[in-house]
Amino acid sequence: KAKHGHVNVPQYSKTDRALALWVRNQRTQKKYLDRSQVAKGGKGTAKSGLNEERVRRLDELGFVWEVNEATWMERFESLKEYAKKEGMMTTTEE
Repeated sequence: KAKHGHVNVPQYSKTDRALALWVRNQRTQKKYLDRSQVAKGGKGTAKSGLNEERVRRLDELGFVWEVNEATWMERFESLKEYAKKEGMMTTTEE
């Protein structure tokens, strides 16, 4: 995080493939955990090595669960800054 400003390891990291695979697996396991909890009214456990404590610990690091959503939000924020800088803002939303 100190080096890159985030903990979003690229899916196909050339420098640490094992970590990239582990990160991808955590995201997959989180989806299983979420689906199980929805199916069991919030009390389920998934066929997953991931549990709420591990999710909390990853969240504390700033772990990105939904990469596409995070990328979209980054681009949207960049667009807002660009529009503000160029005087193109048409709303007062911040």
